[in-house]
Amino acid sequence: MRYIFSIILLCGLIGTINAEVFSLWPGAKSSNSYNPLEAKEFSVEPVVINGVKLEMRLGLINRNIYDLMADLKLHFSHDKVIYGGQNIILSKKLADGWEQRYLLFRIREGMPMLQIAMKIPPTLPTQFEWPDVLPITHDGQPFRIMYFPKRSAWYGAFATHTNQITSSVESSGWNAVSHERANFGSARGEIFIRPKPGAVMLVNFADEGVGTVYVRPLAKNKKSGL
Repeated sequence: MRYIFSIILLCGLIGTINAEVFSLWPGAKSSNSYNPLEAKEFSVEPVVINGVKLEMRLGLINRNIYDLMADLKLHFSHDKVIYGGQNIILSKKLADGWEQRYLLFRIREGMPMLQIAMKIPPTLPTQFEWPDVLPITHDGQPFRIMYFPKRSAWYGAFATHTNQITSSVESSGWNAVSHERANFGSARGEIFIRPKPGAVMLVNFADEGVGTVYVRPLAKNKKSGL
């Protein structure tokens, strides 16, 4: 799950997290390479954002995050960096008006860093159809949907003045499994499991008036019956 939400972070939904935005050192020239930090790529995966077909490239950087600072200075001197916790988002404007973004994601101490790279268009469509698989509040105003074809997973974000998902969530076969079940009417988030067809759903509400929901099918488990 941390992996998926890292991708969401990369795609620009950063208003709901604590992040420090700053410019790197002046003076050095930026590289035009899409892989300036020389990550060893191991996967290219499609993703559809607001109906626009894009791809994300995954790679590993087997270097300590602090050792990367020299390369960041070299390749991103005139670009913006967003730093939150132990993760870094790098953003580079391209000649065609698109934006190349990189997320450096620290999995754990002693392991290579995960780099997720995506090329994002200057604007995304604002008119799109909200998928039926994603619940939404009665006053929700959708502004972002993401579909991951290889995972058959959906993510959606919407502006809202409430933190209540309609009762249809539980009446549709979803069972709340986190400790916030008893206070779901005023909870900030909840995790749901649906036995048949097996799926997991994460719902969260941020203080900025943004609701998010992520739904993914569960792998079939013969022992559990899911």
